[in-house]
Amino acid sequence: FDGIYVNTNHTALHSVWLIQDILSYYSINKNNAYLLIKRPPAIEPKEVRDYIKIDVKNRFSVFLKAKQLEEERINKIVRGIELLNNYQSKMSNSYNDFYLFDNTIRLSTYKAKFLKDISKYANFNETQKKTIKKYLDLFTEFCSEYYS
Repeated sequence: FDGIYVNTNHTALHSVWLIQDILSYYSINKNNAYLLIKRPPAIEPKEVRDYIKIDVKNRFSVFLKAKQLEEERINKIVRGIELLNNYQSKMSNSYNDFYLFDNTIRLSTYKAKFLKDISKYANFNETQKKTIKKYLDLFTEFCSEYYS
């Protein structure tokens, strides 16, 4: 029972009631439980998004530096992903900023969709598309280490 995952398609209130009922059924003290709520980044307060984004960018820069990349190249990659966010925000309302993903699987799903659909939003040539993929692959590698 430890680590149970319940995915419900209810209102938040009905979901909490269901979880409380499950805990009661198994005689689990609700005072010893915690409820972790995952929300898409777009609905978090701006101050929270800004703080996390700065932190992730800094950690990503350190990750790139450990790969022996020069500072100029690091800055270019970090800014490049920031520019990609302009297109990501047109493709998704909820997950509209690559720097705010906190789950590698979700990031990979959105990255694949982004690479598939980017031609609908911008006219990048093949070299630019390869660069975009390289930047996002580096970021995904970073996230795989950072969120594991």
